[in-house]
Amino acid sequence: MDVVMLGGSDAGKTTYVSLMYRLLTDGAGGFSCGAADPRVHAALKAAGDDVLSGTYPRNTQQREVHDLVLRYQDKDVLPFRWRDHRGEALTQQGATSAAARQLHDDLKDADGILLFADSWRLLHDPGQDLETRHMVTSVLRALAGRDKRLTPLVIVLTKFDLVEQQGPEAVRRLREPFGALIRAASTEPHIRGAVVPLVCGRRPVNAQIPALWTLRSGLVGRLGRLQEAADEALARGLRAADRDTLWDRVLSRVVSEPSWRSVSQRAFADHLAERDRLFALQPAADRLDALLWNVDSF
Repeated sequence: MDVVMLGGSDAGKTTYVSLMYRLLTDGAGGFSCGAADPRVHAALKAAGDDVLSGTYPRNTQQREVHDLVLRYQDKDVLPFRWRDHRGEALTQQGATSAAARQLHDDLKDADGILLFADSWRLLHDPGQDLETRHMVTSVLRALAGRDKRLTPLVIVLTKFDLVEQQGPEAVRRLREPFGALIRAASTEPHIRGAVVPLVCGRRPVNAQIPALWTLRSGLVGRLGRLQEAADEALARGLRAADRDTLWDRVLSRVVSEPSWRSVSQRAFADHLAERDRLFALQPAADRLDALLWNVDSF
């Protein structure tokens, strides 16, 4: 699963991925996170420890890619690739900026998209309007040029603790700049949108939610593909079984070719194997549903 983060230079993307990884290494609701590269694991975990102590990482200077895996009850359930783009890629013109073109290409191919915006700046800084428009335009353009795969879309409202009056009314006001995107996404059944107020630092709030919301859709998509594979194998087995005859079994020995009986047996074995994989993942998907039922979604 490919996940793309985008947002301005000071929106908190790099801080988030470090803190999210650090907290998920401790576990949340039976889920944890790991990295394919031990060096990445050590770097993200150390950076997350720094965030928890009040020290924040430097802004991303170039596009970063982390190969990670979601685990449930200490078993791998979903590998994913997390892409962090530097904030300047949003405001540079696509015709002249390789970074902007790379961001657009990643968005077109993304299986999950997270938009990060500074809550205080959304309410008080007119300069945030430009970044928000660029984010919304970039995502709308990417979604318009892709297939109808299941796609989580998370609007992450960072630094929510700096907002003077917190609560539902504050979230409503913070949603307004994203109205065009929310309205467009709400009409597409394959897009699973959410709005998450986020606090990082010593007392994090909702830090695991954006990642888990995104990965839930990846897990649901994987379950769907396993179900399709199981159904196809079953249908293949039934078609082969219909052609099984005693004469075919004898003839297949003579010509040294698989009999329709053996073809059907292999297909039924494939069906059972796909169902076993599906049943092994289903508890993780059910647990994510229980953890995320009250997330503000669209």
